[in-house]
Amino acid sequence: MEEFFNAAGFLNVKTYYKEDTFFFESINDVLEWGVSAGLRPFLVPLNEKKQERFKYAFAMGFENYRTEKGIEFPFRRLFAFGEK
Repeated sequence: MEEFFNAAGFLNVKTYYKEDTFFFESINDVLEWGVSAGLRPFLVPLNEKKQERFKYAFAMGFENYRTEKGIEFPFRRLFAFGEK
């Protein structure tokens, strides 16, 4: 990532990863987060019935992360900063 920023003319480029975990109480919470966080581009081209099927499949995928605390979803974020 730093090479891309440098090639684009950015200075003082800094990149790092941050480990995070989201906690959800229910599948409905997962779905609410997904729709607000990044599913819109995938949902827009679909008709209503296909949107509902897509959202259901997305949410059910999180069942693999269910623990006694609820649904724990660990992930890694890449942060990149530079000056232009």
